[in-house]
Amino acid sequence: RITYYRLKLYLKCGYTLNRSTTAMITLNKILISKYDKDKITFITANLDLKELPFCNNIKYYPFKFLEIQRQNTTVDKLYYFREKHFCSLNGAIKHKRIGFTKFCEHHNLIEKNYVSLVGSYDHGHKTNEDYKNYYLDKTADQLLADDKSIPIEIYKDSFLNIVNETHEDEHVFFTEKTWKPILNYQMFLYHGVGNRFKYYEQLQKLGFVLFEEFFNYNNDTLYELKKFCDTDIDTVREKFKSVTDKLAWNRNTAMNLDLDKIKKELNVENL
Repeated sequence: RITYYRLKLYLKCGYTLNRSTTAMITLNKILISKYDKDKITFITANLDLKELPFCNNIKYYPFKFLEIQRQNTTVDKLYYFREKHFCSLNGAIKHKRIGFTKFCEHHNLIEKNYVSLVGSYDHGHKTNEDYKNYYLDKTADQLLADDKSIPIEIYKDSFLNIVNETHEDEHVFFTEKTWKPILNYQMFLYHGVGNRFKYYEQLQKLGFVLFEEFFNYNNDTLYELKKFCDTDIDTVREKFKSVTDKLAWNRNTAMNLDLDKIKKELNVENL
């Protein structure tokens, strides 16, 4: 008799097991006909997941990728003098990432900043779109082997991180892409997600702060990015002093969240 069904976090909503079946479809087939829905607890990082056909008890743990990212080397201190406005490091091919690099091409932002589109895999997003790959610190093979470490010098040298998160749909699902700028003293803006406002809202609920000194979050991200990049870099450096306390706050918040306590409150020992 199963009283508690624990699923590993990386078996997440929408993760492609093969070309035609997602993890959630497979789990539904396995569980719905065999087990009592009241005796299954599903723990997920997807903060939008409110109901499941095979389970009546859903709990949330959005910190698995934060746990992993904490173990990697981070920028050692807050650097004030930076040469680039932003960085955006993209591995898997996705439609909105292609659109993002084309926007950067059109506005001559790639040569003056750090932008990659490695194309390590297509993530199930087959596309006939024409696009150009951009490489910075890693080749496709290197990225497949390690997508959690960061290029320290790039993060030290750029003020802003454009986060093209894994999910392009309505899910709020924090991967390492969210935690990397937070842990490394960078401002950040979301692009390529279904609803960026939900991402900001959830981060604020967790105690993180945003950067209204620089950005109007009601505006389109690409509009705000272009406006930011049109600002003289010396002006950005000077204004950057006004948000350094926020950057330190976000990093300290991410580093000091008591994840063991949170897991105990979920009645889970291992995730």
